[in-house]
Parts: sequence; structure tokens; C-alpha cells
Amino acid sequence: MLRVAKENGLRPFHLQKVQKLQPEDFQRRINFANFVINQVEIDEDFLSKIIFTDEARFTRDGKFNIHINHLWSDNNPHGTFVQGHQQRFSVNVWAGMIGSFLIGPYILPHRLNGRMYLRFLQEVLPGLLEEVPPEVRNNMWYQHDGAPPHNLLAVQDHLHQNFPGRWIGTGGPVPWPARSPDFNPKDFFFWGRMNELIYDGSEIVSEEDLVARIAAAAGEVRDSAATVFPTVYDSLLRRCHLCLRADVKGRNFEQYL
Repeated sequence: MLRVAKENGLRPFHLQKVQKLQPEDFQRRINFANFVINQVEIDEDFLSKIIFTDEARFTRDGKFNIHINHLWSDNNPHGTFVQGHQQRFSVNVWAGMIGSFLIGPYILPHRLNGRMYLRFLQEVLPGLLEEVPPEVRNNMWYQHDGAPPHNLLAVQDHLHQNFPGRWIGTGGPVPWPARSPDFNPKDFFFWGRMNELIYDGSEIVSEEDLVARIAAAAGEVRDSAATVFPTVYDSLLRRCHLCLRADVKGRNFEQYL
């Protein structure tokens, strides 16, 4: 079979893992892509004025892909990867990125609800933003996705008051398209990079060790933010243009990147 495929000029290609979309998502994704493109045409620095935010849960085991992890040796080393520890722990983390600044990470409660998230916005976020220059804070946009804690009416009211006309999310002046991690730099860049740095092959022995690794990984990302983050925003703009392609029209586009 391999010989016949080769003789016919066929080559193997990996499948691209993409988010499952619903038909009603397509137009919402098109609307968001058009919004971003139009804003960038008005202000080329627009994307660097949005604080992109997200939450993620880190566990003891992390994510191990047996298909891309190998041990190179002249003899089979019979290597193993340990998982399924009886003692399990995890950490729920919030982080944001705006311009060349990494905001956080901040450790959230294990089970986040709307009232806890509102308290975070009211009492914690202002302190985390102190390192951002006032001229950036005064004009920045706030973005979050459609996670249930974000949809509390009190949360929406808080954002209306503190970011009037300048926030992206459910109930906001700019709706966030559901099931669209491919538009969020936190999803298509930041969390993946954090996973690479946190799960370096050595065993994580405690929750404190995991928190320390999260802080160290964030430090490495922060050190490179000035050079890396602009390319991430360029990637987002490219993704918006791909979303509008005639053969895509709001559907998955990551396979074309």
C-alpha cells in the first residue's frame, strides 16, 4: 500500500484537531472577524489595547501526547511515563495579556462561580493592572469568553460601568463568538506555551510545586513578551482574515495556518 501510494505521488498528512462548531456559530465568528479587521484599519495598534483573559486548570499529570513524545537512542531504553497518581491535585489559574504585558497569573478558587469572578474583577484585577501604564489602562478593552461565571448579570453590569462600550463577551457591546478558542491568544498561544514549560518531564510532587512551576513558566513568558506578543496579535489578525475566506465563511480555519 505504501509503495502504491508513493508511486501515485501521495504523502501522509496529520489531521488538524479543531473545535466542534454549530451552524449558528458561523455568522457570529464572521461578525467578530469583521469587527477586529475594521478596528485595526482605524487603529493599527487596536489589538494591543485589548486585555485578553482566560482561565485554565493545571493538574498534576498535565497532558502527555504519546504520538509526539519520543526517546532517541541507539537501543530501546524501554522508557515509561507515569500517570494516574492516586494523590491528585489541580490549580485553577487566571491570566491576561495586553500589549507587551502579562497580567497575572492569579490562582482562583477550584470551583469558580459568578460571584467569585465578580469579586475578582472588583478587588483583585485593579491591583494586577498597576504595572500597566495609566494611558493604556484608561483606554483598554476587556475580553473574556462565554464561561458560565462570566455571564452573571452583575458581572456584565460591572464591565459596562468600568469598560463602557469597550468589552467583549456575552452581553457585551461586542459579543464573543461561542466555541472560538482559535480567536483567543490565551488559547492558541499562551496556555500551550505554559504547558510546555510546566511539564518538563520531571515529576510534580505537590500542589505547591505546581504553583511554583506556574509562576516560573509565567516569568519566562513575561521575559519574552515584548518580542513574542506582537507576533501573537499578528496571528489573531491573520486568523480573522482566514475566517472570512470564501471557502471558510466562519467555519474552522486552523488547518490553513
